Amino acid sequence: MLEGLYGDCRPTLGMRLPLCSSSEGELRLSHPLTSDILEDAKRIVEGGEVSRDDPLWFLRNLECEERQFEDIRVKNLVEQAIDYYMRGMRSTGLDPEDCFYGLFSLLLYSRDKSLIDEVLLSPSVLKDAGRIGEVPQQVRREILDQLYALLNIICPGLPHDERLKTYYLLLLGNDHGHLAETWRHVPELIRTGAILREDAAARKKGFLELLESE
Repeated sequence: MLEGLYGDCRPTLGMRLPLCSSSEGELRLSHPLTSDILEDAKRIVEGGEVSRDDPLWFLRNLECEERQFEDIRVKNLVEQAIDYYMRGMRSTGLDPEDCFYGLFSLLLYSRDKSLIDEVLLSPSVLKDAGRIGEVPQQVRREILDQLYALLNIICPGLPHDERLKTYYLLLLGNDHGHLAETWRHVPELIRTGAILREDAAARKKGFLELLESE
C-alpha cells in the first residue's frame, strides 16, 4: 500500500498533504516523500494515536507483521523517492529548498552510508548543490544541518575526496547550527586537501561577523 506514497508535487518544509485510498487500497500522496511524512506514517502504523481529521488516519488499519513499519517495503519506497529528487531541479521543477530538504531528509532517514555517498557525489546533485546558497535563511539552516549530519555519516574521520569541496564551502560560508564545529575542522580539511587555505580565508570575515553578533 505504501508504494502509493509517491507522487509529483513540490514538497515544502514540514508540510502536511492530503492522502486518499482507492478501492484497491492504494495510497496516493501529491508529492515526493520526505522523512517528516514517513515518521508520521510510522507512528500511526505502529499504533500511535491519530484523529479522524488527520490525512493519514486510514493508516491505522494497515496490517503488517508485529506492526513494524519497516515490514511494508519502506526501503524500496525511500529509494524511489531519492531517485526522483536526484533527477535535479531542472527535471523535477523543484525549487532548491524543496529539492534539498526532501533529498537530505530521506538520506538521513535511510542512514545508508553507501547510498549517501553515491547521492552526494552524483553529478546531478553536485551540479545543483551551489544553489543551496539561494535558499531562504531559515530553511537553509535546516538543510545545512542535514548536510553536516550526512557528511559525518560518510566521513567519520575527514574526507580526501575533493568532490565534497562544494559542500564544505557551503557549510563554512553560511550560518547553521554546526558552523563553529565545521570551522574547528578547517585545519584538517586543508591538510587533507578537501578545501584550500585560500577557500577558508575567503570565508573568515563572515564567520567573525557571526561571532561578534553572537
